[in-house]
Amino acid sequence: MSALKKQKTKDAPDERDRIIGLRVKAYRDIKGLSQTELGDSVGVTFQQIQKYESGRNKVSVSRLIDMCEILDTPLMSFLTGLTNAEKAPVIAVSDIKQDKLLRDPARSKEATELLKIYNSVESAEERREILDVLKALANAKRKKKT
Repeated sequence: MSALKKQKTKDAPDERDRIIGLRVKAYRDIKGLSQTELGDSVGVTFQQIQKYESGRNKVSVSRLIDMCEILDTPLMSFLTGLTNAEKAPVIAVSDIKQDKLLRDPARSKEATELLKIYNSVESAEERREILDVLKALANAKRKKKT
């Protein structure tokens, strides 16, 4: 039965397309863009962005490259881990396991907010300083607990 279930048309979206769509949504949210804004930037409707994000439609490589430019995200961020799509994380946010983020909406929202703030800083040096401060705070908290 599973062999029959896996038979799809050659062009039908699959699990990889769903993961790419979730990544588009995640990086769009981090960038603070609406579906309409992203769609306008790459020449499609917000409905088409919805279909990409839900995995109902495949994203062409050329359209994905356009999205990468708008979202300031490397193409590999969308493609990494897709050889085993069932285990692929939506995005690698931190050292915290992805499944923890997915189970805890408050934590996921906080991570998204942190990424938005971080990505809003233009200077690489200033981003490094922010990262160093966060690491120092986390280390201090860990040491305090032991």
